[in-house]
Amino acid sequence: MLRPYDEDTIPEGLTMPDPSYLTPEWLQFWLEKRRLRDDLPFVPEKSALMLVDLQRYFCDPEAGAFVPASAAILPNLLGLARLYAEKGRPVVLTRHIDDPGAHPMMAKWWKSAMKESDPETRLVPDLDPFLSDAILITKKYYDPFFKSGLAQILKGRGVEQVVIGGVLTHLCCETAARAAFAHDFAVYFLLDGTATASAEQHDGTLLNLGHGFAVLATCGEIAETIKRKAPAQPPVNGKG
Repeated sequence: MLRPYDEDTIPEGLTMPDPSYLTPEWLQFWLEKRRLRDDLPFVPEKSALMLVDLQRYFCDPEAGAFVPASAAILPNLLGLARLYAEKGRPVVLTRHIDDPGAHPMMAKWWKSAMKESDPETRLVPDLDPFLSDAILITKKYYDPFFKSGLAQILKGRGVEQVVIGGVLTHLCCETAARAAFAHDFAVYFLLDGTATASAEQHDGTLLNLGHGFAVLATCGEIAETIKRKAPAQPPVNGKG
């Protein structure tokens, strides 16, 4: 079971994000509002970490769709990625690339396209140390499971639970959580490890997912549980 969040016991290297809406008061509100599930205990050795669309397009202040809150969540997500790598547990990195031929509605909706050739669509350089052993998913849809074989890859690695962080909270992260649930994975959605453009969008996702799809957790809670429970394992190349 996840322990309640305690700012004084955040593992070294993890911080509490505090840009605009991601304040300590906001986080405390959700910690009191969320429902913890005793019947769905977090089991690190059965889990995978999914980092959604941490691309320069969203995370670089000079990029076209920069999400300011991404700067606050990135250090925590990198800390979790290091823990997962140390314990030999799968890390999934998704990268969104639009394909108007395969999914024309995406281009119609946003009236633009994230192209493979655009340097801004590359993953942030901070993820480079994890690329060799990560499960890499290049997706054309909000849903990283759709037509990717990801569910089969994870189940083949003994994964039963998925921890989700990244951007944007209310688009690809929320869709990933719903899809993971539909594929019978227990989902742990990171309160302070997901980011989007506004409090309304972020809170709307948390309200919906917490009701019917995911256990709401903090990066600190996940990290503490991994350190207590998960034995070190040699990394396995799971690139897919």
